[in-house]
Amino acid sequence: MTSLRSEWTIVDGTRIHARVSQRQHDRGLPVVVLVHGLSVSSRYLVRLGDRLAGDHEVLVPDLPGFGLSDKPSSALDMPALAAVLERWLDARGAGRVVLAGHSLGCQIAIRMAARSPERVGALALLAPTVDPAARSITGQAARLLRDAVREPIPLVAIQLRDYLRTGLRRSLQTLRFAVADEPERQLAQLRMPALVVSGGRDPIVSPTWAATVARLLPDGRLATIEGAAHAMPYSAPERCAALIRELVIGVASRRL
Repeated sequence: MTSLRSEWTIVDGTRIHARVSQRQHDRGLPVVVLVHGLSVSSRYLVRLGDRLAGDHEVLVPDLPGFGLSDKPSSALDMPALAAVLERWLDARGAGRVVLAGHSLGCQIAIRMAARSPERVGALALLAPTVDPAARSITGQAARLLRDAVREPIPLVAIQLRDYLRTGLRRSLQTLRFAVADEPERQLAQLRMPALVVSGGRDPIVSPTWAATVARLLPDGRLATIEGAAHAMPYSAPERCAALIRELVIGVASRRL
């Protein structure tokens, strides 16, 4: 039984599905928004969302083209996905938020933070892509295959279902947009508190790249979850939740 419920919001004629926390919380704390990775949906983030929802309002959208949300005729690039995410937050009446992206979701979170820094109280970048050492479709595909055998079998089943729903064409186009993106170009302008989380067994995001991301962020720090592969929000939700909760509390204390 999850503490998140499904809801749909129409943004520019597009129905966007999200899983949102059911309990009311202290409105003095910023809302936590979880942003999913490539070709998947909010489903694999439910474990993390459940652990955060006890203390915070949590929003976990399916971005357009993924999960249960409507699918545009063609895939959206990183700036377009960031713009839709912001308009969706506007439609829900969300103010200042903490963005917690995973994998490709980090690239979208970085884009939104760069375009609207006043909306983002803090950033949590869990296994941020794309590592320049493998910034190609073949390089990413090879690392994804290496990661698959390190992830829990139930997660692989969730991912396969989401991949089938997304479709090969949209997945490949989104991956092309992702590898063409260079998130490091925007990091220096992001002045909000930021946390980069690296998995100790993650073959997709190298320790060197994770450390570089944290170093380029003016107010960034790095944490490592030992033993975790790439999909740490699913395999290590307690540890991820504790790190995000610490970040949220820090943002709230700065406002006092």
